[in-house]
Amino acid sequence: MSSDLLALDRTRHLVPGARPDAGATTTEPSPGVDDTAHMAQVAPSSDRESDRESDRESDRESDRESDRESDPASAPHWPALDGLRGLAVAGVVAYHLGWISGGFLGVDLFFALSGFLITTLLVREHRSTGGIDLLAFWGRRFRRLLPAVMALIAGVLVWLAWFGTPAEQATARGDARWAIPYLANWHLVSEARDYWAAATDASVFTHLWSLAIEEQFYVVWPVVAWWALRGRHGERRLARVTVVGFVASALAMVLLAGGASQSRVYLGTDTRAAALFVGALVALNPVHRRLRALSVFRPRRAERLVLGIGVLLAVSWAIGGDHLDVLLRGGLLLHSTLAALAIGLIAVAGSGGRSIRQLERPWLTWLGRRSYGIYLWHWPVIVLAEPRWTALPAPVLDLAMIALSLALAECSYRLLEHPIRRRAGWAAGSRATWATVAVTVLAVAAAVAAPSGEGHVAEFVFVAPAAPAAATPAPSSTDSAAPTGASDDPTQMRPSPPEALTVGPTADSAAAPDDPTTVVGGAVAAGVGTATSLPPTLRQPPAPTHTAAQVLWIGDSVAADLAPALAAAFASAGVTWIDAAGDGLRLTPGGGVDPIELYSRVLAEHTYDTVVVQLSYWDSPADLDQLRSSLGWFRDQVRARGAELVLVTPPPVRDDLVDPGLARQIEVAAELVAAGEGHVHLVDSTPAWGPTMAFDIDGDGAPDRKPDGVHVCPQGAARFAAWLVGDLGIRFAGIAVAPPNTWVAGDWTSSERYDTPVGACVAVG
Repeated sequence: MSSDLLALDRTRHLVPGARPDAGATTTEPSPGVDDTAHMAQVAPSSDRESDRESDRESDRESDRESDRESDPASAPHWPALDGLRGLAVAGVVAYHLGWISGGFLGVDLFFALSGFLITTLLVREHRSTGGIDLLAFWGRRFRRLLPAVMALIAGVLVWLAWFGTPAEQATARGDARWAIPYLANWHLVSEARDYWAAATDASVFTHLWSLAIEEQFYVVWPVVAWWALRGRHGERRLARVTVVGFVASALAMVLLAGGASQSRVYLGTDTRAAALFVGALVALNPVHRRLRALSVFRPRRAERLVLGIGVLLAVSWAIGGDHLDVLLRGGLLLHSTLAALAIGLIAVAGSGGRSIRQLERPWLTWLGRRSYGIYLWHWPVIVLAEPRWTALPAPVLDLAMIALSLALAECSYRLLEHPIRRRAGWAAGSRATWATVAVTVLAVAAAVAAPSGEGHVAEFVFVAPAAPAAATPAPSSTDSAAPTGASDDPTQMRPSPPEALTVGPTADSAAAPDDPTTVVGGAVAAGVGTATSLPPTLRQPPAPTHTAAQVLWIGDSVAADLAPALAAAFASAGVTWIDAAGDGLRLTPGGGVDPIELYSRVLAEHTYDTVVVQLSYWDSPADLDQLRSSLGWFRDQVRARGAELVLVTPPPVRDDLVDPGLARQIEVAAELVAAGEGHVHLVDSTPAWGPTMAFDIDGDGAPDRKPDGVHVCPQGAARFAAWLVGDLGIRFAGIAVAPPNTWVAGDWTSSERYDTPVGACVAVG
């Protein structure tokens, strides 16, 4: 995160890098301090601190001298806040590694820290000098923040120019151009990026959105503080402004949560500024004085309060990702407020409490002082290493990525951040400023000259899989000769003979049971129903009794990838194709989607006789009751209009993205089939895709799937379209199945979806 997120040292900055023993005591009062200030800021008394004091006294004295020369308003240093920063960055890394669901709340803690520490500096400078030198303040911020992040941007872009895929190059180049002026968060919002789909739509610079919010705050907040602190009762006036800002931001979050996407609420400066405002409020006299009084006169109560807040924050980090709607409708505000209270209590208590001393442990303060670099480097390492180090077992891969992130952060700290911030060593004097300018120019040049990664859709020669007669038994999905094994490496081919895939429905020699739910229920209980494949007895097509002339296609972004090929295939078969698929769409409520409102409108505004729905992993978190309610409502709406309903299982996804919740959807779909009197159909797509995800199914260099392991390229879309037209051509009358070579080479292959992100469907190998 930014400097203030990361450390508060005795220099002129609030930055990572200050030693926990440097300036643990102070003779200057903190913001909002009354005469009890000196009572609360006590010196460390442990033997360990004494030993470190002795060993490092000369360095500390040098630092103090540098501080006095550069900034008479330098702030006190709280070692426990270093530890808090260490916990925050550890939570973020753990979240990105998939260890805890709510670790992203560490960013919220960073925001509260930033608001507190920046306001502390501004108020102290005003008290010491009678004003705020805005240009000097911004200069210090730039020298602190720019070198490390600009070095990251330049370094990653150069690496990608040599070793990156076209898709990686394209997204990195575009995101870098917004990250450099600290507008990354609004770039993500403007592109309607789904932050929560980062596992399948990752960019090396996605994480810089939070630095953008902080830097925007650093530009505006000092001006507000400069204005508010003038005249009498300045701190009280600034506190009132801070409260107004917090309330406005909180209202924006709550109001937008009701209609905007979750990513818009999470990434917007207007909605996330509340955490910065509440941190700032704790640094100001009205609140700060009360926290100090509590710490001085009721130290045990203050200690219990810090401990209780710590427990609540820990629980929220462990389970927060499972309750995202709650967080975006006020939970983040509560988390920010609790975090700010803990920060304020830690600041006024010094090293007096047991829980606070735990935060001063050396390994935690070490992490905290390097948390800026760790935050900057860990995400590019994860994004670039995961698809390349696939041979490593998952635990070893995680440890390797952590070790590399720490090593890069240490290099950034020792060689760049610390010298420039201290104006020491190679960056002494004016060279610190010139170094900041130079590395910024280097990042801008890298962003301009970086490969565009301009993509093109790989050309392919479609080989239509041979279809057996409808009555010919087909092997079960577990015996299929379709591709096996999945890889996280998008460049790795998985050859498999095309004839292993069948166009048209498969059938099993055994008769279908009277109640399909019995079969699916048993499959789920046995753990079989977690893949996309169905039990063989549910893959037996009925005799055609329905004529399909107008087909409505519904689904999420994967279904939208398939739509261009399906439109071409069904047009050649003499069937009208209506596309109603879209990114993030689902049948159960969530993610800002109201299925009843959406599909009431969609079903009413089109004319059709058949509705084909591809099941979505977005619906997997729903429980059985919700699925029965939502799918049952949708079935009733379709049948009320006299149309047939076809439910198709989605293509398999990357191994690490498999969601067992799909089994519940299959179970409910089978119940609808059993009660549908022949008008509801459940179709297994395993014959088209194989039982596991493969990037290049037939090994011809033209990918079937995108590098994210979820979405689809033209060859995969053509493969699926040929299979589905054949399947429905056997189930329903009116579909004159045309040879794929009559439609597969059409303009549909140039759809923008197949080059989103840019380069996603270029040739592999």
